[in-house]
Amino acid sequence: MKIELHLNLEHFEWEGVPKESPLIAGGKHLVLSFGSLYLLSIINDGYGHKDGLLEIGAFNIWGEPLTMPGITEEDQNIKGFLDISEVRGIIRKLISLSGKTPVQEKGPMWEIQERLTDLQGKF
Repeated sequence: MKIELHLNLEHFEWEGVPKESPLIAGGKHLVLSFGSLYLLSIINDGYGHKDGLLEIGAFNIWGEPLTMPGITEEDQNIKGFLDISEVRGIIRKLISLSGKTPVQEKGPMWEIQERLTDLQGKF
């Protein structure tokens, strides 16, 4: 099934986080967009990293944090201590909500949000 390829996080290119980044300096991150609706940030140096676990952050394309039932806890846009299968489950939910296959976005989160909102304004 084509979509399974996109659920295999090893098929994406994890990017290094610049040492100047105050929160996850030295870690790796991956940002997926789901059409023009959602961004999912996945980092390996957040909550749970000492146990080899991942942290996700959910955002709209304008960079506003999203609380998403079934994905994040109430009043939270991040969720840590996730293993790979839990992150895949979150990706599946976002595919279902958006109807879009995830696409990897390159660069720092602020740059991605700026690029996507510029594109959104052109339609």
